[in-house]
Amino acid sequence: MKLKSGRKYKNDLSDIMGILAEHEKCKKSITWERIDQAVNNLYQSWDSIPEEAKSFNQNAFKTGNYGEVFRQVQEQERLSKNMLVRFQQENPQTVIESNVETILDYYNQESLTNRVVRFDGSVFVVHQPNPYPNSLHPQG
Repeated sequence: MKLKSGRKYKNDLSDIMGILAEHEKCKKSITWERIDQAVNNLYQSWDSIPEEAKSFNQNAFKTGNYGEVFRQVQEQERLSKNMLVRFQQENPQTVIESNVETILDYYNQESLTNRVVRFDGSVFVVHQPNPYPNSLHPQG
């Protein structure tokens, strides 16, 4: 389930938003209650779901603007993937699953300018790239 992974550099979050947008477009909206029931049926609780992924989805339901959020998230995932590809090119054989979040967090904090996009009272942060730092050697 994409919700459980919630990877920022793959299409996990945009796929979730795309599914919500498509269902809404077809007048068959998915409710938070259905998501909650599915998570509990599959995993017995939300305990194994990353808090960030759960919060993202809760905020997405509050916006009701799934198509626009989908486009914003898809762009963020594209930027994240590009960051990781560039990092891997500059630092061969250093990107592994366990340090991907550290690398992305570094880029997001140190070399990206935050732009806040608001939808119906909820806030989604979208990042715009600035020049990358020359190197970063993650621990791990």
